[in-house]
Amino acid sequence: MSAESLAKSALVGAFSGTCLALAVIVSIDGGWTVSEAWSIPIILVMYSVMAAPFTGVGLCVFGLPLAMTLRPLLRYRWSAVLALALGALGGQIFFDIVVNLLWGHLSFTIFSRPSIGMAWGTTSALSYWYFERSALLRRGKPLN
Repeated sequence: MSAESLAKSALVGAFSGTCLALAVIVSIDGGWTVSEAWSIPIILVMYSVMAAPFTGVGLCVFGLPLAMTLRPLLRYRWSAVLALALGALGGQIFFDIVVNLLWGHLSFTIFSRPSIGMAWGTTSALSYWYFERSALLRRGKPLN
């Protein structure tokens, strides 16, 4: 497990997760007008910068223990699908916990519907899977 993979994954996951969530919101909302288009880059940068520390903490809390446990599966390419699924679950849980701790009543029995936490979790998990796998292959280490 490298700190470089973790840092890159947190940044890539924050930015790509924000892009993914914004694309979903725009598609559901019916799109933006030309007069609103100037705000897209500002929104992307602001939300990505705010999300980066949380994606990093989420990777440390959920991703690292799972990565150590599932390390033998890293050699298989299909493990990216597993990373996506576990990232979505971990991102949703972590997002709900953080939001409830900061702004509301914490309840472990009621989780909100799918949210931006899933977008940040899936993209962070997939980028961590990619960076960690690439680093191991570059060093010539076996993936098992």
